[in-house]
Amino acid sequence: MQRARSTQPPAFVQSCSLAHRDTFHIVAAYEDYTAGRRAREVGTRLVAELGSGFEVTCEFWRFDCLLPPALGDYARADAARADLIIVSCRSDSPLPEHVQS
Repeated sequence: MQRARSTQPPAFVQSCSLAHRDTFHIVAAYEDYTAGRRAREVGTRLVAELGSGFEVTCEFWRFDCLLPPALGDYARADAARADLIIVSCRSDSPLPEHVQS
């Protein structure tokens, strides 16, 4: 049995200020390849839930790429404009200090 597709955005989108917008910007910071794949899977599922009413943009930043000041500044500015920030890492280690900032 197939689920009927609604033309309305999901309830969590309707209840926030995004309901009147047509773009959704995701920024993901990830630790390694496996964590990056998990972040991409979350983004892919979200895109499917948002439906065709939204254009989705995604930026992916590996933790070590955030170390150079110029790239870190660019990533922080990107995150400041994001509608959703995904942080994907192993649970057995704390976030690096440069990622926490």
